[in-house]
Amino acid sequence: MEEHEIIPIIEEIKETLPEDLTREIKDTLTSIYKKLLEIDPPVKKLAVFGGNYIKLLDIQDICFITIDDDRRRVVTSDGKEWYLKETMTVLQKRFKDDPKMMLVHRSYIANLLQVDKIFIGEVTTRKNRKSSTMHLMFKTLPEEIKVPVSENNQTEVKEYLGIKLPNTTAEEPPPEGGEQPTQ
Repeated sequence: MEEHEIIPIIEEIKETLPEDLTREIKDTLTSIYKKLLEIDPPVKKLAVFGGNYIKLLDIQDICFITIDDDRRRVVTSDGKEWYLKETMTVLQKRFKDDPKMMLVHRSYIANLLQVDKIFIGEVTTRKNRKSSTMHLMFKTLPEEIKVPVSENNQTEVKEYLGIKLPNTTAEEPPPEGGEQPTQ
């Protein structure tokens, strides 16, 4: 069975579910749908500019896309940089059905499958409030290259990556020496 045959069937099932059906089953169907999109994403190539030619990048090779001086810059896993003419809004619409390509900040779209580490810290804002920061780091890029994740997008990124941070209160100190908390 081909993807173009499966997706309409899943959509039909989702639409015909009785109201009293548990949320868990609806979430499971949505999860299956997202996994199918990861296996065969709707956008497979992205046209970028390199001098006098247009290069077609494989989506899986992209680490992130950002805005630099009114130009969209694409950074690939080999560290090369390419440029796009499309706006972030257009790119966001193109990737709306590809859960791994996520708008993580107003000026960054990241490929979450390329993420290797997440830097988490805390900063004091101008209004003297504490704000947690999150930055994505990529498998094949130097560690000084970090992509910020806005506070509004942190939950969605953590959910996609399956991250559950331990509750660090005064009663329960954080694990030492890189030990993993027991679950």
